[in-house]
Amino acid sequence: MIFETCYAKIGIAKGEDIMRILIAEDEKALSKVLVKIFEKNNYSVDSVSNGADAIDYIGAGNYDVVILDV
Repeated sequence: MIFETCYAKIGIAKGEDIMRILIAEDEKALSKVLVKIFEKNNYSVDSVSNGADAIDYIGAGNYDVVILDV
């Protein structure tokens, strides 16, 4: 599965520290789907609706991955 591959590539074993992900997506439906997918696979997920908020969250948080729409 793709999530197991991601864990392996970054050297995190399942059950270790939970990966923190920030999603910046202005489309609410897509954002909800992405959050559910990542949470179902035991990731810690924050979601924002614009780039300005993403910059604030990145500055305040410690994220392993940031997913931005373009």
